[in-house]
Amino acid sequence: MPWVGYEYWDPEKGSAERFIPGAEQERWIGSASHSFREFFDDDAISACAPGYRAEAKTHRLWKDQGIRVAQNGPGTMRAPHFDEYGLLHTYRSFDFEPALNPELRWEDCVEKAETSLARGVPLIVSVHSINFHSTLAPFRQKTLSMLRKFLAALQESFPELIYVSDRQLLEIIETGSYETAGGRVPVTVSRTGRGVGK
Repeated sequence: MPWVGYEYWDPEKGSAERFIPGAEQERWIGSASHSFREFFDDDAISACAPGYRAEAKTHRLWKDQGIRVAQNGPGTMRAPHFDEYGLLHTYRSFDFEPALNPELRWEDCVEKAETSLARGVPLIVSVHSINFHSTLAPFRQKTLSMLRKFLAALQESFPELIYVSDRQLLEIIETGSYETAGGRVPVTVSRTGRGVGK
């Protein structure tokens, strides 16, 4: 589907005119926020722009709708940081897409994870639902097998690794702890020139 990822952005226009007008973005973002609230009976805390294409106007409109975390694509190895609207920007560490990348090896993913964690940056792995579909092709079996091996290797190398949601990551950065069913869990957070990290 080559059109996916261009909902806010028109690649055929000049760089200053590529993003759709603010009023149109506001309508789409407002509609999505309303739908999320109706479906989940809660406000969305994080958002990811189609194809990771967002501008400052998009971020301001997200903030107006209660979004606190902006998800960005892989490839930069940046630490989370806050922008001028108070949005926490996170960056995906790498793609884990066995269905889309037949050359993907879980061992290579472990190396990338180790690099990210060694820099003190949260490990954010991008994986899409197609990797778990079995009606289209036997993607699920391959994905689950690779995922088990990847997570087992991470657990062995990093026994204190914690798994958190966007909401919990934001809470950790803001308070130094996060809430679980068993109570609050403290987490050491440090600030660097590149943002905040663990």
